[in-house]
Amino acid sequence: MGDVTLHGRARHGHASLAAPRRTQTKPARHGTFVATLRLTSAPILIMPDITKPFDVYCDASKIGLGCVLMQEGKVISYMSRQLKQHEQNYPTHDLELAAVVLALKVWRHYLMGNRCEIYSDHKSRSISSQKELNMRQRRWLELIKDYDMEIHYHPGKANVVADARVDACR
Repeated sequence: MGDVTLHGRARHGHASLAAPRRTQTKPARHGTFVATLRLTSAPILIMPDITKPFDVYCDASKIGLGCVLMQEGKVISYMSRQLKQHEQNYPTHDLELAAVVLALKVWRHYLMGNRCEIYSDHKSRSISSQKELNMRQRRWLELIKDYDMEIHYHPGKANVVADARVDACR
């Protein structure tokens, strides 16, 4: 069961199956089997090739942030997290930018020095063209300038990869 809790973070609905065995009822022990089955039938992830550009799909909601790192249409890694208490007050454009910044920080070792295309489903004015930036936006802009990247608008209905990661936060 130790391996289950180690990898439980990357599996949707996995925490409910990974309860300690002594607290499970007999029907619930089936969850242990299901958890083991899920671990052995993991989705196929590819190894990155740092000579090729990366695609990052980001999405945000009022409950969480989700990002998917891809290359040539294949998933390398994915992550999601719930919003912190103070982040729940952020406006939508800041939440979408927070998802981009989160992806850049988490996958820095892949993205730094490589070309990457970032896709977000929020169509807003560019942060670099705003007249006044708050301190948070200034800090994020400084971080973004370190990367060879371009942010593209990707309609929400087409951004199903990152949407699924945000839904996993629920």
